[in-house]
Amino acid sequence: MRKALFLSSFVVAGLVSFNAAADELGEPGQISLGAERLFGVNFGSVKVEADGGAESTTSATDIGLLFNGGGPTPYTIPRLALDYFVADGVSIGGSLGFTSHSGENESKLGGTTTSTDHPSVTSFAIAPRVGYVIPLTDGVDLWARGGITYWQRTTEGDPDDTKDSGLGLGLEGLFVISPIEGFGISIGPTIDFGLSGSTEVGDADADLTATNFGLNAGLVGWF
Repeated sequence: MRKALFLSSFVVAGLVSFNAAADELGEPGQISLGAERLFGVNFGSVKVEADGGAESTTSATDIGLLFNGGGPTPYTIPRLALDYFVADGVSIGGSLGFTSHSGENESKLGGTTTSTDHPSVTSFAIAPRVGYVIPLTDGVDLWARGGITYWQRTTEGDPDDTKDSGLGLGLEGLFVISPIEGFGISIGPTIDFGLSGSTEVGDADADLTATNFGLNAGLVGWF
């Protein structure tokens, strides 16, 4: 079963009217709440380098509708976001995403029933950032953002658990399209460059670098 904290989010969209007469996005003193990376197409890769020169790379394409996060990196996890505009167009804030899933397989042979647990996988990502809003035309803004993302994924396996973690440089260029005042749809390219990371299986560990390129969309409201 999958759980995503972000799904509680846009009840916040119901607050859409947060303020029926909200200012344009980027006004000093504004607070922005978002549900990010809800939809998208992502191309991710994870490179693992162990002692002795052993090396492997896993690549995958992740297409998500209402739920990303199935790719090789937690960069695609849907997130809740909070940003504050400290000056005209200048924002500081961050986002947080979490998923957890597990399962069970049951098979019957004759009068014998056998149950096998699937590995439980828990992932999270936290991404502090700064940004700048550039008005383009009425109801359309470009919100450029950059920051650092830390992520972790733990898989409970048999006999050993696997723990992956990483640090990446995140860059986003999102177009915010506002059909009504104080609420918009955000869509644009997102890039996460892997800076460092590690993978641990039992007592063994290796270096890990995870990178993701994508086109992602979400929802945002401000007041």
